[in-house]
Amino acid sequence: MPSFRFSTSMLRYFPGRSGRFPSTWLASLAVIIAFTGLPLAAQPIWLRLQCADFSIYTDGSQRDLESVAVTYAAFRQLSRDLLLRPETKVPPSTIILFRRLDSLKKHSAPIQNSDLTIAAFSTEVDSRILTALCVAGDRKNAQATLFEFETIWTLGRSGYLLPTWIAQGAGQVLSSLEIDKSNAILGRDSGRFDHRLSIPWKRFLEINEASPEYKGDDDPGAFHGQAWSLMHWVLLNQDNTQERFQRVSKEHSLLQHGKEVASVLDVPLATLNREVNKHFRGRLKTRAFPFDEKALRAGWTISPAPLAEVMINCADLLASAQKPAEARAELAQAVALAPEEPEVHEAIARLALRENDQETAIAHYRRAIELGSKNPMSRLRSATARLDESSTNGTDLPGNAGNNAAEAIAEIREVIALEPQNLHAYRLLGRALFLAPKLAEKDLDELTPGLVPGDAGSHVRYYRALLYARLNIFDRATDDLNTIVADPSVSANERRAAKSLLARLPKPSAQR
Repeated sequence: MPSFRFSTSMLRYFPGRSGRFPSTWLASLAVIIAFTGLPLAAQPIWLRLQCADFSIYTDGSQRDLESVAVTYAAFRQLSRDLLLRPETKVPPSTIILFRRLDSLKKHSAPIQNSDLTIAAFSTEVDSRILTALCVAGDRKNAQATLFEFETIWTLGRSGYLLPTWIAQGAGQVLSSLEIDKSNAILGRDSGRFDHRLSIPWKRFLEINEASPEYKGDDDPGAFHGQAWSLMHWVLLNQDNTQERFQRVSKEHSLLQHGKEVASVLDVPLATLNREVNKHFRGRLKTRAFPFDEKALRAGWTISPAPLAEVMINCADLLASAQKPAEARAELAQAVALAPEEPEVHEAIARLALRENDQETAIAHYRRAIELGSKNPMSRLRSATARLDESSTNGTDLPGNAGNNAAEAIAEIREVIALEPQNLHAYRLLGRALFLAPKLAEKDLDELTPGLVPGDAGSHVRYYRALLYARLNIFDRATDDLNTIVADPSVSANERRAAKSLLARLPKPSAQR
């Protein structure tokens, strides 16, 4: 039987080792701990609301805390019920609700346009959303901004690789959320977007974030208004919202250059303007969804917030806002309060990564694991570092990892136990099995839950094809690669990679 050699240098979720860099920030941290002049007793009192979906911290009132929590809980429920596949689980998120606008500004990235005021600042921290809001100011606009950003992020995190108009348009529709007694209402026009269809549909379906229409170079707001209008029609024109969204998200590649519009959107391209305009004619169509506020409140726990937790979250906001000195000062106080809390070590690790100090970062992620961290990213970072150590000049060779592979696989299995739907874990498990010295066909069964539609699942399936090829089970490797090639929800780049590997597999006659 012919031998088959291959590598996986094209498949990496995390970047490889960045090398060793001189690190001065840990020394700076120690100085701050020793000499900081801010007494801990001078800190404001913070409240924390916790539930299964999110945590909210505030230095404001409990009334404001609960008001934000009600609307945000409705958003999480609707995004899950209307957009996501039933098996999808979104990680819990964190909101910092500042009482004062100057506190929000302090912890946010500066706005280039001096005529605008910051409404919300959102970032990703270890694959979870962290958002800063403010009690003062335009809270409705702030929440709308958060809902739009988080919808786009959640779709990407859940394995949907969507064109800009779908993800952004869906976020815009979710951002219209209002609570009315026992219902959550979607679809009211708050004036944030213009309903106009000025861009030809063939061009509109091709636009991405690099396009001049997205940036508004020629006609500010035209693309965003058209995305709002089209996705408003897709999501709210009929009762079968989730079925329509799943179909569009799966078959969007068929819409490129205006093709197959009738089969995906149920109307031909020539009449799309008329159908969307009819939807908006007269009284704007809205949808009401049942919302049981009492049941949601039953799952809440409100208590004084541990100050170290608040400081860690504030340090993460500051680091994301490109304010490293302020982030170190905030984190220094958290270290002084809770030096052996795993979350403190994870925050140190994240700051070290921003300084390109991979060695320090991995050491603190592993210390957090020793202290009982339940953060999946700690284990994924640690496992990735072990596999990177076993690469040869940045290239993975089958069976080349030795004991590093065994340790990495154990850490990845712990991630899957914590988050059974973590697609990054299944992809990294495929890489670890590829590098493991020993491989059995039954090992490949562990990858099955990661074989979801779209690019995220195609990465896992690609690894499984490599593993079948390594075992000389070429018919199953061929089946997996053909599945990727035939899936319209998979990007063109991923399909090309699958075709390339298919061409290198032994032909059926050579397998006999």
